Amino acid sequence: MTAGDCVLQTGSTVEVFPDGHAVFTSTVWTNHTSHGDTWHHHVYFNDANGVVIFQINFDGPRDMQDNGTHYPFVAGFNFPPGIYNAIATVSMGGEC
Repeated sequence: MTAGDCVLQTGSTVEVFPDGHAVFTSTVWTNHTSHGDTWHHHVYFNDANGVVIFQINFDGPRDMQDNGTHYPFVAGFNFPPGIYNAIATVSMGGEC
């Protein structure tokens, strides 16, 4: 997934657990920057009808440089455990 000069590695994962915690794992980098880039990430939990039932936003590594470095990006977060059985899909988005 790309946004601006930032790239979020294909194959990013979100592990969702019944107790209301989840873990997002990926790698992110920038292809060009003049001041350091930051990936701003969004995770959406959707029900069987495609309706967003939970959303969380968080930032990846700050001030990424375009020197070929690929930055690990792992974020743990919580969600209301009562929605666990209603989660049908997880989708993602982001900005740079």
